[in-house]
Amino acid sequence: MSLEMVLIPLAIGVVQVISDKSNETSRHLKSYSIPTLIKDESILKRALDNYGTDLESEKNNLKTTISDIDIIFEKGANSQYIALFDGKINADDAERFINNIQKEYISIVQRDTYAKLLNRAEEYGMELELEEELEDRGVVLTFKVNQ
Repeated sequence: MSLEMVLIPLAIGVVQVISDKSNETSRHLKSYSIPTLIKDESILKRALDNYGTDLESEKNNLKTTISDIDIIFEKGANSQYIALFDGKINADDAERFINNIQKEYISIVQRDTYAKLLNRAEEYGMELELEEELEDRGVVLTFKVNQ
């Protein structure tokens, strides 16, 4: 009876170690996803193009390949894109890539918004009086209303 009590915990320990090693190995080989803040496909395409990647459209997804690593951008349930990576890239590099793409995406949105504001301001009789760039790359615009 005492031999059983020693062998059962030993067997459980061996199974747990093998299971942990198996999960660790499969974690490195599996594909994984990273949610993004990106919603607009055309701006995502511009951001990826500015980053120097080639794009393919597949159904409702966008696919890009960088150094034989496939990345698929798929629309999620909340209309935001999810980046799907194959197991050839480690998670830190994948997250760094997504952060860079999101920064470029935000920069494009800011530039487009800036241009629209300037055009619409003229239409409504306003003149740009002061433009101040903030530390976070934001811009404060001060308009003078012409009558």
